[in-house]
Amino acid sequence: MKIEKTVWFSGFNIPGLIGIVMGVDEVTGKKKAYMGFGGGFNEKFDEKVIATSGSPVNVAVLQEVIDYLKSK
Repeated sequence: MKIEKTVWFSGFNIPGLIGIVMGVDEVTGKKKAYMGFGGGFNEKFDEKVIATSGSPVNVAVLQEVIDYLKSK
């Protein structure tokens, strides 16, 4: 996967970071995103680890979170 963007979240009272790595599959051309844990010492290494072994991000689940946060 060609990594195009990563967003990082710091955990509460835990070492490392949670990241969502976004990019384009170099075989299919489809956009993909994976979420996982990074050690926080080497961003490029953490991105590669998440892109290859992270959990696939489900767009429907993200939309559900957005809808919940926007609701009153």
